[in-house]
Amino acid sequence: MALSTYQEVNILILSILASTVVISKSNFDENFATDNGGAIYAISFSQLNINQATKFNRNYAGSFGGDLYLAESVNWVVLDRVSIQNEIAPNSIYLSKVNFRAN
Repeated sequence: MALSTYQEVNILILSILASTVVISKSNFDENFATDNGGAIYAISFSQLNINQATKFNRNYAGSFGGDLYLAESVNWVVLDRVSIQNEIAPNSIYLSKVNFRAN
């Protein structure tokens, strides 16, 4: 599939300092961002849990984080039972000032 057919659909999480965001049993397929975070762009957040067989497939970002761009978390980013398949992104996960744990 050519990149020109990708859709610009992704999740944006900004400044949710008092909340925990949970993403479960979800699929992120062939999303595109011209800058950062092809599937999920999260900055200045409290906690992000991605779990229960969530899948990331062939997402792309023009700069950093083809699948996930995560920066400045207060608590933890937790990936538990997450599948990432991405042969097209130069980097799949971008982390900056994040407490990160994956199972």
